[in-house]
Amino acid sequence: MFSTLIDDVGVTTGNNLALSAGANYNLRYDGAAAGDLLTINDAAAIGDLNGDGFSDLVIGATSADNNGAGSGSVYVMFSTLIDDVGASTGNNKSLAAGANYNLRYDGAAAGDFLPDTNATGCIVIGDVDADGRADLILPAMGADNNGASSGSVWVISSTLVDDVGWTTGNIKPLSSESNYSVRYDGAAANDFLASENGILSGDVNGDNISDLLMAADSADNNGANSGSLWIVFAAPASSSPPPSFEEEASEIQRITGSLNGGSVYADFSRGASDASPVLLDTGGKDVMADRAGILYVPRYLEDVIEVIERSTGRILKKIPTGQGPVSVLLSADEKKLFVLNLIDRTIQYIDIESEKVLMEYQIVVDIQEADAASVKPRDLLNRNLQKLIDPAL
Repeated sequence: MFSTLIDDVGVTTGNNLALSAGANYNLRYDGAAAGDLLTINDAAAIGDLNGDGFSDLVIGATSADNNGAGSGSVYVMFSTLIDDVGASTGNNKSLAAGANYNLRYDGAAAGDFLPDTNATGCIVIGDVDADGRADLILPAMGADNNGASSGSVWVISSTLVDDVGWTTGNIKPLSSESNYSVRYDGAAANDFLASENGILSGDVNGDNISDLLMAADSADNNGANSGSLWIVFAAPASSSPPPSFEEEASEIQRITGSLNGGSVYADFSRGASDASPVLLDTGGKDVMADRAGILYVPRYLEDVIEVIERSTGRILKKIPTGQGPVSVLLSADEKKLFVLNLIDRTIQYIDIESEKVLMEYQIVVDIQEADAASVKPRDLLNRNLQKLIDPAL
């Protein structure tokens, strides 16, 4: 139920609303088949998985048979698909129809029961690869990848999730290695990795980066069923300089790079030595900049770049930007920022100390919706950047 429907009662009390009436809800998602057990054990989570600044919905059906009997499935609905119904009510969406979800992840084998942990809260959304964007973490305690019922945990990076753009009906069986980033397998048969909600994401070593915690209550490392907990620290996002490319000596800055590869370069310098060409966007992998112990993190909903001291997590300042900052990198002299804003479609060149916008470029959008549906939001921006600088592209 959207908030607009809930607050229809105002301050009145005693409002009894039966969910058998479509007028009392906006959306209803139904399991794809009998016995799928959609949302059993609270198999649901909310978080921004595709980096557009809006929360997406993830729900699991542990007994779905899409990749074998009891393989289990997890469905991802991006916010753009959910809000298609507007404020209308009584919208019933069967997950048997691909048009009603963006992604479906299927358990790797029969009997995996993805995302079952035999407890509540079995789907985790958190940034465990330190790129500033939430990743999807899915357990299957009955998986047999390292022995019968050793259990497994799959990590699917945000950059992999948003590869589908806004398209629907994308089916990703976890039996295919191309559909996940990392798979952790229980240490031995019958460990039941991630059982009893034994999976968490959070910063446990004080570096302001979320780590991954995985438990196996039946592990025998210190005796039969002594149980074990594994902690995997997240590595900081790469701050290495971008690869070299042929610099354009032009009064008008030129965007070059590979759209399919997600790499777009820009030269804002007009010949100045302090602003060498830098990587503006890599499909979401470089959404924050990191130099000399300082993080520069875009906050999409606040329209600021947070300057954070890595060692303490203290926010040193907030630099105002355009609307919807999604990517930021430092100039060569580390005194200025390049900021890509998604909502107002601008690129800004900002002085860190004075917070002054030194240059700003408006991105002109001219792509048909049919084309837009097949590419990622950032690729849309990048393509328009290229057209803005060189209309022949």
